[in-house]
Amino acid sequence: QAREFINRLQNIRKDQNLDVTDKIFVKVSENENLKASITQFNEYICAEILAEKLEFASEIVDGTSIVVNEATLRVNVIKKED
Repeated sequence: QAREFINRLQNIRKDQNLDVTDKIFVKVSENENLKASITQFNEYICAEILAEKLEFASEIVDGTSIVVNEATLRVNVIKKED
């Protein structure tokens, strides 16, 4: 699940034309099926996607819908300003 989640976030980075060295902040909609896995591998995920912070939010209005392990999540990826 973590690798699939990382892949989806890397695609969002690409879609937003982020440079491979750009640091980001990520907000993820809460999902009971995936929250434990994402929390367990939080450090690994952040390292792989260059995220300063990955946190859960009860609701994300804007952002992108992704499907991970047949579960739909909304994520908001924001570039960290230098």
